[in-house]
Amino acid sequence: MSPSTFTLRAKLICAIAVVVSLVSFPLMYLGYRDAYDHAIDAAVDKFGNITHILSEAAELSYLNTQTIVTEKVVIEKDDISAELGAIEKWVNENRLLDMIPTLDFLDETWGTYTAVVNDSGEFLYVSPQIHKLWRTDARDLLGVPFREFFRSSGKSAKRDDFTFFRVVVDPFTGETMPYLAGLRRMKGYSAIVLQELDYLEEPFKASAPTLEASLNDTIRTLDIGKSTTIVAVNGEGRRLASRGPSADGRFFAQADGVLKRAAAEGFVSGIHSDRAVAGGGELYAVRYFKALDWYFIARVPLEVVKVPAVESARTLAGWVVAAFLFASLLGIALTTWFLKPLHQVSGAAKKLEDFDFISDNTAERLRTVSAALPVALTDEVGQVSRAFSSMVSALEKNIAALKSSLARQHSIEGELNAAREIQNGMLPENEGGFRAPGFEAAAYIEAAKEVGGDFYDVFALDDGREAIVLGDVSGKGVSAAMLMSVTLTLVRTALVDGLGPAAAVKKVNDRIAARNPSCMFATLWVGILDAKTGRLVYCCGGHCPPLLVRRDAASAENGAAAFEWLRDVSGPLVGALDMAEYVEFERLLAPGERCIVYSDGISEAMNEAHELFGEAGIERVAQGCADVSSAEIVDRLVAAVAAHRGSAPQSDDITLVVFERLARTNQTKEAESAEASANEKEAACSVDV
Repeated sequence: MSPSTFTLRAKLICAIAVVVSLVSFPLMYLGYRDAYDHAIDAAVDKFGNITHILSEAAELSYLNTQTIVTEKVVIEKDDISAELGAIEKWVNENRLLDMIPTLDFLDETWGTYTAVVNDSGEFLYVSPQIHKLWRTDARDLLGVPFREFFRSSGKSAKRDDFTFFRVVVDPFTGETMPYLAGLRRMKGYSAIVLQELDYLEEPFKASAPTLEASLNDTIRTLDIGKSTTIVAVNGEGRRLASRGPSADGRFFAQADGVLKRAAAEGFVSGIHSDRAVAGGGELYAVRYFKALDWYFIARVPLEVVKVPAVESARTLAGWVVAAFLFASLLGIALTTWFLKPLHQVSGAAKKLEDFDFISDNTAERLRTVSAALPVALTDEVGQVSRAFSSMVSALEKNIAALKSSLARQHSIEGELNAAREIQNGMLPENEGGFRAPGFEAAAYIEAAKEVGGDFYDVFALDDGREAIVLGDVSGKGVSAAMLMSVTLTLVRTALVDGLGPAAAVKKVNDRIAARNPSCMFATLWVGILDAKTGRLVYCCGGHCPPLLVRRDAASAENGAAAFEWLRDVSGPLVGALDMAEYVEFERLLAPGERCIVYSDGISEAMNEAHELFGEAGIERVAQGCADVSSAEIVDRLVAAVAAHRGSAPQSDDITLVVFERLARTNQTKEAESAEASANEKEAACSVDV
């Protein structure tokens, strides 16, 4: 259904729907996005609180264990300081040689490793484990290499420097051993003592189940949703504690990158897209507890997070639908009220649709139509009504003027028809062509308007010769038709009075030029043919050159025609110049030769592409017409012009005359013989006298 079939009421309701949609849909989307973003932020905050609670619980358990370890480390530091003090005493007393067996005994008894180095870098005593640290330049827990730690001793304000090293003791299994290192700088020497701390890890190992159990208890006490999953894993990926529907499932494939970010930043959150998960993915948050290398992971499907946003969008959509229904009902009521005056205008227009404008009381009935219009309104409907009323008043005047104009037009058409009949009556009847002994002719004329300026005539003179006349008056219409009738009458009169073609044309020129205020003119071709002798005398007053179609010996064999254009010009346009002179030309036509005389309506006929028919078109038609009658040539030439013009309108009058000197017959020969005998007798009588 096209928009034009809708009523104005329906269009207004559709407009309301479009406006409500354009306003509501962006609001619904923005409301949904706002609710969705708030839900994501709330979930992230909740996950942050949950993981923070877990981290604090783990930290509390860790600190309880750390207190025990710290106490033991303090004892070990005191022992290392005592051993370093003994070494310093031996150095001060120059008893280094006595010190070496004692150091071996201490290393074996206490499980320590000792080294003494002079300022030149020579080891006076070194245990294998310290030598290994020196060779590998292992780093302590703060990342300081062993050699750098050894050389930097004494730079601090403390008497002794302590640090922790973890050394690989089994390269195949990767097993490591923690050491506490103490370093003291003495006069001319430096001493370092390493103490194994493997027994210090036992409290952590012993407390690990307790820490994990405490973590599980903490997770179970958390207030989380049914769709939320909480998982705790260590740095090796082992699950420590979990709760939720996806507790047994593996963290998503990109978890390694997320865990690395969490280890670097402490806390990260984001959305993981996964079509296999309800809602297209899940929201996650990860917190890292560095002391124990633990990760606390919280996850929830996006579908759960979207629920508040979807509910908000549905609520807003309900309000939008309600607003649309209310606006539609209100719009229908207001539209009905507003359109009531328009129905009056529509009714008046409907009356005009079926109005009878021919009746005599047209003006009175039109005023009745205008009286029903709501012209008193001040809104747009009132403006339309007043414009409609003005249109009806103008229509009343225009109808009266149209009736008067139609009456004048009918009168003019009657006069033109009468003029056309008069003009056609002045032209000879050409049905069946024109025939005389030894002569045949055919003609055609078609005016571009009701009356035209082209004319022709074919008639026999008193001496038996045939007169052929064809002219074209400048312009079209009535003025050209009037000059045409004058010109044709003058030519006929001059030829009947015995004037030759040139004299007749001059007489016509002088008469028209003498009284020609509109400066009109004509082209004129006048010929006189003696069918017995074939002598053609003609005069061309600015007319198109005729085409002579003759038969010679070569062309007669194949039936083709030979052409010759009679381009002789006798004088200027007829009626254009006073006292113009014209000359005659003579041509002898052989039996069977014909002449095509035409107006420029044929040669200048144009098609849609403004291409002229031209002399070439006339030649194309005449080619192969050597064996057809003059009437057939006329028909072919007229049809060719119409085909060339196509849908283009006829721009000028078309006039055509084709005449032919016929081949001699037996009767013609007998008549010529009798005439010759009579001439001989007359000559003999003259001689006798």
